[in-house]
Amino acid sequence: MVTVITGEFNAYFHALKTSTTAVDINGKPVLYGDRDYAGYYQNRACKVKVDDGKMVLRFWGNGDGPFYFNNCEWMINGLLIQQVGDELTPAAERYLADAQLRSKAAIRNWYVLGPFDDDDCTGLERDFGPEYSTDLKAVYHGKNGEVKWHKADELKGDAPYLSFEFEDKDEVAGFAMARVYSNKSQEAVLTASTTQLAVGYVNGKEVFRDETMAGLLPHEERVPVELKKGWNTILIKSMNHFGDEWALWAGLETLDGKSLKDTAGVVISASSE
Repeated sequence: MVTVITGEFNAYFHALKTSTTAVDINGKPVLYGDRDYAGYYQNRACKVKVDDGKMVLRFWGNGDGPFYFNNCEWMINGLLIQQVGDELTPAAERYLADAQLRSKAAIRNWYVLGPFDDDDCTGLERDFGPEYSTDLKAVYHGKNGEVKWHKADELKGDAPYLSFEFEDKDEVAGFAMARVYSNKSQEAVLTASTTQLAVGYVNGKEVFRDETMAGLLPHEERVPVELKKGWNTILIKSMNHFGDEWALWAGLETLDGKSLKDTAGVVISASSE
């Protein structure tokens, strides 16, 4: 069990906003970034399986940039490493339960498309073509030529975020699409976060718009959505205007805060219809 401690008591420092700190251990994502607040140290916990006697920790964030929403990418105050079964701090215990729900609810299978040119920073409003199309065979004019959908590797780890691995990540837009099968019409909650700007669509209808470059967060978008009986499409358009850490994550929960995948008749897949 690893507890990551971050925070700062200096109120002036936090008036500028501060870092978000995402964590990978042994090459697997375990914690999304999260905002710090003045006068408060945050305890975030995750379970880690160690097979070869060592842990390699990577700390990263993507909340800084030209608008200086945060003034540094990541910050660590301390680490607490314990055996499973040892008593956690109450704050870490609460965070672990929340993180385990996000992990169970996460969408881990995606199709990816891009990059598209967004040098004029109008991607939130512009229609690149895929916003209202579910045709995985469609070909589009991207920033550097024709682009097609391709299936990303299934996401691993307890904080499964999708990284856009395009060679060109400077002032661009990209798309991620997932398919969700429901055996009935039902309400659900879409949770999501992106490193920078984004628009989310469910079955061609816009359901959220992220206009804050705050980095990858565990609680950024949480919106009610309607799933129809049969196949549903989750589409996220994401823009990247600076930095190499371009990523998003999304999940589906029930209205009472459980993983939608725990309910009968719901399949989350990147397979086509």
